[in-house]
Amino acid sequence: MACKDSVIDEKYALYNGDCVEVMKGMPSDSIGLSVYSPPFGGLYNYSSEIADLSNAYGYDGFFDHYEFVVKELARLTPAGRRTAVHCADIPSGNTGCDHPTHVYN
Repeated sequence: MACKDSVIDEKYALYNGDCVEVMKGMPSDSIGLSVYSPPFGGLYNYSSEIADLSNAYGYDGFFDHYEFVVKELARLTPAGRRTAVHCADIPSGNTGCDHPTHVYN
């Protein structure tokens, strides 16, 4: 696994690394709950790596790259289990109100 650091216990595991590379090395149906905050396209760059999701150009580019994450999570998450994703809000104007980002099926 392409992992910088990890903590693995009987009840949980935490990984710090390229999530797509780390997930590729994990067995199918092995995650009961995943919790994460993806790097929102264009908001913050974590590295200069071309494979880094934070380096995607615009929302279309981000979702093209994010598809790799979703496919791996679908493989790793058994039926009936959960994934919690922190999502960004996009300002809808100068009203001070926001609306959720677009959700693509």
